[in-house]
Amino acid sequence: MNHSRGMLRYSKHTHQQPVINAGTLPHNKLGSIYSIIEYSIEHSFFRFLMLLVSIFCVIFLVRMLINTDFDTTYATKEIVLTNVLYNPDTFSYVDTVTGRAYPGVIDLSKFSDPHANARLDSAVYLEGKNTHVAAQFTLKDQNGNTIGGQSVTMNQAWFTIKHSIAESDHAYDAGLVLYHSAIPVIYIPDAAHAYDRKDAILTAEIIVATY
Repeated sequence: MNHSRGMLRYSKHTHQQPVINAGTLPHNKLGSIYSIIEYSIEHSFFRFLMLLVSIFCVIFLVRMLINTDFDTTYATKEIVLTNVLYNPDTFSYVDTVTGRAYPGVIDLSKFSDPHANARLDSAVYLEGKNTHVAAQFTLKDQNGNTIGGQSVTMNQAWFTIKHSIAESDHAYDAGLVLYHSAIPVIYIPDAAHAYDRKDAILTAEIIVATY
C-alpha cells in the first residue's frame, strides 16, 4: 500500500516535456508566423525586381558605351574652321613684330596669293583629310561681292569631285555632308597696312565624308 502511494507520488512529480503541435498554438502566434512568411515573400520579390532593374540598366549603359556609331562630321567642320582662323600659316594676319596671329583678321595678300591653296593644305592637318574632308573659303563684302578675286580651297581635287554630289539629294546616300558657314571678319590689304581695316564675310563650304 505504501509502495503504491510512493509510486503515485513519483509519477505525479515526474517532469515530462510538453508536446506542441500547430493545432494547439494560440491564434495570435499562428498569425505572427504567417505574417513573417508573407513579409519574407514580399521582401524577396522586391529584391528580385530591383535586381532585374539593375541588370537592365547595366546592359543599357554597356550598349551605349560600346556604340561606335557617332556623328563626328560637325566636330570635323569646327576643327577645320578653327585651324583656318587661328593658324598663322593660313591667311590670318600675323603681326610682323610679335609674330602673333589675329583670328578673324584676314590678310588679303595671303588670301589672293596664287599658292594660297597649297598653303592651306599644308597648314590644316587632319588625318585622312584627302579622302574625308575638303573646304572652300570665299571673302565677300557686305554686298556679297567677292574680295581678292578668288576662293581658297583645301583639298581642291576632292572638293571639285564631291561638291556637286554633296549639294544634291543623293548626298546622304553618298556618305557626304555639306556645311555652310558665314563668319564676320575684318580684312587688311597686307601686313604693312594693318590699320586699313574693312569689314567682310568669310563664307565657307565644308564637305565631310561620313564613311
